[in-house]
Amino acid sequence: MNFEILDSLFEPIVIVNKDNEIIYYNHMFSTFTKSSPRVIKNKKFLKEIIAENFISTLIDQTFETKSNTISKEELIDSLQDQELHVIAKGTYLLDKDLVLVSLNDITIEKNLYQKYRYQIEELKEIHHQIVQADKLTTIGEITASISHEISNPLTIASGTLELIKALFESEDINSQKELLDSCLNDVIESFMRINSIIKGMKKFLHGNEDKKEYVSVEEIIENSTRLVNSQLKKSQVSMEVKNNTESKESIVFVNSLKMEQLFINLIKNSIDSINSIPNNESRSIGITLDETEMCYEVQLCDTGAGIPTEIQDKIFESFFTTKEVGEGTGLGLAIATKIIESYQGTLELVSASSPTIFKITIPKMSTLSIASSTLNRDNAQELNLNILVIDDEVKILNLFNESISDSNVNVICASNPKEALALIDDGRFNMIFIDFSMPEMNGDELAKKIRELSYSGPIIYLTGKVADEKIKSDIASGLFNDHLQKPFIKDDIVNMMNKWKEGEK
Repeated sequence: MNFEILDSLFEPIVIVNKDNEIIYYNHMFSTFTKSSPRVIKNKKFLKEIIAENFISTLIDQTFETKSNTISKEELIDSLQDQELHVIAKGTYLLDKDLVLVSLNDITIEKNLYQKYRYQIEELKEIHHQIVQADKLTTIGEITASISHEISNPLTIASGTLELIKALFESEDINSQKELLDSCLNDVIESFMRINSIIKGMKKFLHGNEDKKEYVSVEEIIENSTRLVNSQLKKSQVSMEVKNNTESKESIVFVNSLKMEQLFINLIKNSIDSINSIPNNESRSIGITLDETEMCYEVQLCDTGAGIPTEIQDKIFESFFTTKEVGEGTGLGLAIATKIIESYQGTLELVSASSPTIFKITIPKMSTLSIASSTLNRDNAQELNLNILVIDDEVKILNLFNESISDSNVNVICASNPKEALALIDDGRFNMIFIDFSMPEMNGDELAKKIRELSYSGPIIYLTGKVADEKIKSDIASGLFNDHLQKPFIKDDIVNMMNKWKEGEK
C-alpha cells in the first residue's frame, strides 16, 4: 500500500503497529495535533501525542479482532490548549499487520449542536410562555361564566343546609330520616360539582404539559366541553357530540391538557362566531368523532358567521385576529395547530361558510406509540427491551408506560387485537403482554394468531383470575409463558420483565 496517498485526505490519519509505534501519519494528523513532523518523529509512540486511553483501547481491539472498530464520541483534551470532540475508527491492514486510525473531528458540529440546542430550549420556553398566556386569557374569558356555574350549587347547598338545620330543630327528626338523607346527598353532590369545576380549572392552568399518557378522545372532548359549558349556557348555544367509532374507546397517546386546550380554543371561536351574528336564531355547535384505519377524525361545526375568503389563508398564523383590540390574542388557532402537529396530526378548515367546519386528525394510539418509541430508541445508547402491551383498559396501558418510563425500554401499546396483529413482525418485540379478556377477541385467541405469525418470544397473560386450569393449560402448552395477576403494581411489571428478559423461566 502506498501510504503517501493518505496525504491527499482531509482527515487526520495515523498508522501504528502493535507496540503503538507510529509507522506513518498524514499531513492532516500533524495539523490536527498541532505537532510538527520533527516533534512527531521524536515522540515515536502515539500515546505520547494523544494520551487519551480510548485510542489505545481502539487499537488493541482492532488488532485482536482483525476487523474494523469504531469508538463512540470522545473528548481529546491532551493536545495544546484545545478540546476536541472526535469519533475514531480503527482499520486493520491485513497485509501489513498494522492498524490505520482515522479521526473524525466533530468539534464544530458539537459546538453548533450545543448552540442550537440552547436556542431551541429558549424557543421552547418562549412557546411555553405564549401557551400559558393563551391559557390565562381563556380562563379570564370563562371566569365570569364559571362564577355562575359555582353559584348555582352553592345556592343549593346553602339552602339545603338551612333545611337540614330546621330538621334537627324539629321534634320528629327520626321520622324525617329519608328527607335528611336526600338533603345530605344534595349537599355532597353540590360540593362535588364545585370541586370538579375548580379542579378542572387548576388542571387546565397548572397541569404538566410534557407528560404524555394514554387517554380517550371522548374523555378529552368531555373535559373540554365541561370547562366551556358555562359560556355555552351564557350564549345560549347548544352542543351535540356524536361518536361514530366502533371502538370501545378512541385511545390516543398525547398530553391530555394540550389537547383540551386545542378543543377549548376551537369551541370558544365557534361561540364568538355565533355571537357575532345579530339576532342569530340558529345557535349550535356539533362535534363528530369518526375513525379511519390509521386515524381518528374529529369534525367541529358551528352555525356562526363563517370565514371570509380573503382571510382563510391567514387564520392559522400567530397573532392574526378579526376581533377588536383587547378581545383576542390571535394565538388560538396557531397554538392549536402546533399542538396537533406535535402528535403527527393535522388541523384543517373544511368548510368556511355556515356551517363552518374544522377537522382534527390524530393518529391512533399504536401509530403514536411507535413514533415515540422510535424517538426513544434513537436517543438510547443501548436498548434492553421492546415490549408490546395489549389491553383495552387505558389505566393499564398508562401503568405500563409510567412504570418503565425511566428505564431503557420501548413500550408499544395497542387497545385492540387488530391493532396488535398489525404490529407483529418477526424479531421486533422481546416480550408481549396480553389482557385475558377483551371484547373483540379473547387473549388466548390473540395469542394463537400471534404464534401463527412465528413469534416465539415470551407472551404474558394479564388477568384478574387466579391461575385456574385454563391458564395452567395454556402455559403448559407453550401458548403463554407466564401470567401477571391483576391488580398489579409497578414492581410486579418490572419483576416480570426482568424474569423473562433473557428468556429465563
